[in-house]
Amino acid sequence: MDPAGEGNDRLAGGPADRLARQCGFVRGQRKVSGSHFAQALVFAALAESQPTGSRLRGMAALLGLQASRQAITKRLDARAARFLPMPMT
Repeated sequence: MDPAGEGNDRLAGGPADRLARQCGFVRGQRKVSGSHFAQALVFAALAESQPTGSRLRGMAALLGLQASRQAITKRLDARAARFLPMPMT
């Protein structure tokens, strides 16, 4: 069993997006999906312990998310704090 692979599966696409909608992090279809946001934040944090907005935006772009730094960083709020642990459990 590959724990990293299993965790990545939970962050990708459908499961993370469903959880993001269920907890209110994403409402409707947005540029910033739950899966993109979670992946960008996790990978940015792995690259740098306290990633900047620019680092987060760069990681999001590498994952195929075309959103501004402001669009991504404005989502770092209480809804994100509720959502982010969900795909990992």
